[in-house]
Amino acid sequence: MFQNLFKKKSAKEQIPSPVIAEPVREVRQVDRSDAILLKSLMQLSKEGVWYVEAPDLQSDSPAWFSQEARRLLGVSAQSAPGLASLIQMVHPDFRDAFRSFIRYALSHGGVEKPLQCRIKTDATTYQWFRIRALYNTEFTPPRLVGVIENSEEETTQARLFDIVSTRFDLSREMLNDGLWDLDIIGGNPLNPDNVFWWSPQFRKLLGFETIEEFPDVMESWASRLHPEDKQAALDAFVSHLMDLSGKTPFDIEYRLKLRSGEYRWFQARGQTKRAADGTPLRAVGALIDIQGRKDRLVHEQSEVRRNIQTAETAKEIAELVSENGSIAAQIKLISLNASIEAARAGIHGRGFSVIASAIRGLAERTADITGQISRLQMRIRDSAAATEKPRDR
Repeated sequence: MFQNLFKKKSAKEQIPSPVIAEPVREVRQVDRSDAILLKSLMQLSKEGVWYVEAPDLQSDSPAWFSQEARRLLGVSAQSAPGLASLIQMVHPDFRDAFRSFIRYALSHGGVEKPLQCRIKTDATTYQWFRIRALYNTEFTPPRLVGVIENSEEETTQARLFDIVSTRFDLSREMLNDGLWDLDIIGGNPLNPDNVFWWSPQFRKLLGFETIEEFPDVMESWASRLHPEDKQAALDAFVSHLMDLSGKTPFDIEYRLKLRSGEYRWFQARGQTKRAADGTPLRAVGALIDIQGRKDRLVHEQSEVRRNIQTAETAKEIAELVSENGSIAAQIKLISLNASIEAARAGIHGRGFSVIASAIRGLAERTADITGQISRLQMRIRDSAAATEKPRDR
């Protein structure tokens, strides 16, 4: 029995082992083309991607654009513009720059700084674009790959900002006002970390040129206040900032010490931007040189005092003239009486008559001089009155 178990069976008796059929696999040839891979990435990207195979500036090398790039440039899906066609779309003022940009990318493998240029997006419109490019020789053939972004709004805003900034700078220089700015941290005007900014014109008004000479800190200004004006100026500034209602103005005059060491009068004005609860956030203001105004005021006050003194002098002269005229009249009357008495005395009064005639002559001369003095007094009075009228206007 055991022999029968271990006995080999003949070939005819052997039971054939079942054959398992292997599944038929569909063999596909995978296309690993760089171009197809790049195009797939372009379709997935939300950026405006483009590339050129074997770029040549001398010919219209084929170019491919992603859907976003076509949308940005206004290129239809049916058109197939090449590199030369793309160059023609660039505004004439930027074509040479665009060619240089491509040429540099081809020779250096790429360009770090993007190119800003205007490109035609329809029959009449040019818009601003930012272009980046990278030349990769690992592709077969080598390809110039780039990204294009529409920067029309950004460029327009930058130009508007430049215009406004230029106007501001020119206006500031023309007005000759020294502007200042205070960034108030945490709504605390006394915070030592608050950031001050003094404009170049502010520094020039005090005789300084650089930020090293006049740093952007409060002490640069406060340390130069005149000792008689310092406390009042600081109190006015703090009161303005701390009034949460915003009703306390900051408009004060004080003296500042110049770099030369002399003091000069200035007027300081400021406004503060506040939060809804009145907390100060930012303060800005201007410093105006009013030394000329102060000098004119001193001169006008001196003129007023002089005119008052002149008027008083003229009044005294008028009184003396009046008295002198009265004396002259009395002398003349005495002379007339003496002549009458001399005539009565006849031959004995001839000498007395001569004396009376001389006295009458002196009286007339005195009256004449008195009249001249009176006219001079009137001229002085009129001159003082004429000086007062322009000042009153």
